[in-house]
Amino acid sequence: MLKFTHANGKISMFIQQNEKEITVEVKDNGIGISPDLQDQIFTRYYEKQDPIYSHIKGSGIGLAISKQMVELHQGTIDLVSTNHKGSCFRVVFPREIINSIDVEPQVLKNDWSIQNDSADKSKENEGAPFHDDLVGLSDECERKNEMILIIEDNLEVRDYISHIFIGLYQVITSDNGEEGLLKARRHHPDLILSDVMMPVMDGVAMTKILKQDIEISHIPVILLTARSATLYKIEGLTLGADDYITKPFDPEELKLRVRNILRLRKEFRNKFARVLTFDPKSIEITSSDEEFLNKAMSITESNIENYEYSVDQFAYDLAISRPLLFIKLKALTDQTPNNFIKTIRLKRAAQLLLMNKLNVSEVAYKVGFKDPKYFRKCFQSQFDISPSDYPRSDQKV
Repeated sequence: MLKFTHANGKISMFIQQNEKEITVEVKDNGIGISPDLQDQIFTRYYEKQDPIYSHIKGSGIGLAISKQMVELHQGTIDLVSTNHKGSCFRVVFPREIINSIDVEPQVLKNDWSIQNDSADKSKENEGAPFHDDLVGLSDECERKNEMILIIEDNLEVRDYISHIFIGLYQVITSDNGEEGLLKARRHHPDLILSDVMMPVMDGVAMTKILKQDIEISHIPVILLTARSATLYKIEGLTLGADDYITKPFDPEELKLRVRNILRLRKEFRNKFARVLTFDPKSIEITSSDEEFLNKAMSITESNIENYEYSVDQFAYDLAISRPLLFIKLKALTDQTPNNFIKTIRLKRAAQLLLMNKLNVSEVAYKVGFKDPKYFRKCFQSQFDISPSDYPRSDQKV
């Protein structure tokens, strides 16, 4: 209502209650809402056609969210408004619902005077939820291992999307693609939801840079935009975006899209643990990730007999830092570098055992284990069968 109330205007709040209901009324003496628009204002992304409102920027979801929250608490919300005389929003909650909510009592100021409708914009978002960094981390959410990064320049839309995922994942936010890339490198989220049209750096440019950066190229990206033309979808998908959703979107559909992409990523990581060789091109990952995995597996294979081959040397051969090696392998295979090397060695050992040309100790030395006893222990843990029994089993690598 601050947007629609002139300088030196007034906003008042009134609260009444009886045995059955609690009523909250918020009134202003602003420009009001014309009758032909009043049936649209609770609809997401409605477009204001009246020239009176053409200079006022908004996302079109604030009242839709308000209505949704009120109805979730079994309440009602309605509007009475007259052009140039102001508006009154009336919210009614059943008393029994309010009594069941355990909250600390709040002191509410009854009215506010609008001193300047172009107040300091640097304070515009002060105190707003989900505005900057790690947000909404309840005890339940902190137990979640998966994190999503939401990049959206419109505060109301960003808050709305954040509300969809709070309690399901850890959520961090950014208001443009450039800052989003910085947070992606800092936090390494499991998935990014990004608007396309943003200042500083748009979502398409952000996706292009991200998918070319070995440190973060494995992070899946879903692009969100009001632009529905096929050309823009193709542009985003060509650059490596994993999915593309047009606004307005259904919150349940968005949650399912996110869940499905994260599930596919888990299945990909688990696949490495189940098979020895796989073609990365058959998995939906970016070309830089294909190249990284192929190189990592090739280097491991070429050093498979060297029991002194270390993680430091592995990182050096891949031309990346040791910390980045941990991050990248964990993201792509859910393995630490040591376990990645050991898994390749054990699965090569399984292949050699099936050939029946070498005994167990010889196979152990052949794949870089200097202690056959330790090799037997690792093999048993990996395949749930001893190496001596493996050739006679029905198992195949």
